[in-house]
Amino acid sequence: MNLTLTVIALKSVSAGASKAVLAAVFGTIWGHIYWIKRCNYLVCQTA
Repeated sequence: MNLTLTVIALKSVSAGASKAVLAAVFGTIWGHIYWIKRCNYLVCQTA
């Protein structure tokens, strides 16, 4: 019984970890896109 609970816990933890990694990756990509657009906007304004 304990083994089953451990496996379930490990699966849920790994699923949560992969979701967290995906969120971090998407957040980083989105952040880079935002900053690139913002920098381009500033460059276009100053140019």
